[in-house]
Amino acid sequence: MSPKLSQVLLKCFGLVLLAWVGFMQLGFPAVAQAAGPWTVNNNGDDGTAVAANCNPGNLNTCRLRDALAAASSGDTINFSGDMTITLASTHLTIDKNMTIDGETHNVILSGNNAVRVLVVNGGVTATLQNLSVTQGYCSGCNGAGVYNSGALTVTATSFYSNTASYGGAIINNGTVTVANSTLYSNTATFGGSIYNNTNCVMTVSHSTFHDNGANSWGGAFFTYGPASVDSSTFSANHSDGEGGALANGSPSSPITLTNSKTIKLSQAGLY
Repeated sequence: MSPKLSQVLLKCFGLVLLAWVGFMQLGFPAVAQAAGPWTVNNNGDDGTAVAANCNPGNLNTCRLRDALAAASSGDTINFSGDMTITLASTHLTIDKNMTIDGETHNVILSGNNAVRVLVVNGGVTATLQNLSVTQGYCSGCNGAGVYNSGALTVTATSFYSNTASYGGAIINNGTVTVANSTLYSNTATFGGSIYNNTNCVMTVSHSTFHDNGANSWGGAFFTYGPASVDSSTFSANHSDGEGGALANGSPSSPITLTNSKTIKLSQAGLY
């Protein structure tokens, strides 16, 4: 190789090296992990969350608790197929805006009659759709299916066989919208399926409440805040106190009931 050619090659190499160093100093970002939707492909749960289990290329390791940790605000979590996720020791927490969607799959989230199923933190906007939430259990506490402090939308979801002191299926401390859903066989002291807290807002449409029970008031639901119910059916709900179907604890926040019906109740449907 001639000396002249060597000098040219060295200069080229030097320029490439200099450009690379400058490039790195500018803080060029590393290749990012793929954003959502995050697909849960493992129904396991041991109470821990490992976000890396959902990294691209990891096969059959992404559990729901892992996906909740990996997701960013605005992401969607879906599922690879039908599955039942039985919680081991503690509830799942939604701490950022997101949607959890079972899509066309039969996805069941179970508290195994031992723990609450879900908590939605304050300031969070969350959507649950195409899911089943069952066997949440909350002895001496509230909201065995979902404890909501944010803005929760529930669509095409079933809540059944959940038990708590207030709100067997859902306690609402923020805003909750329930649409095209079924709530049945949930039990509580107040609000067999839903307890809507003071100054909180509940909207229900095109949903069915049946066979829910309360030891005190509101077999299907109990509300202290504004509540509206449209095009929904209440059947065979019961309470040992007032309101076999619906009970209102605040005269200043009436229940608005339209295009709905209460049938086959063990006692007065609306209090």
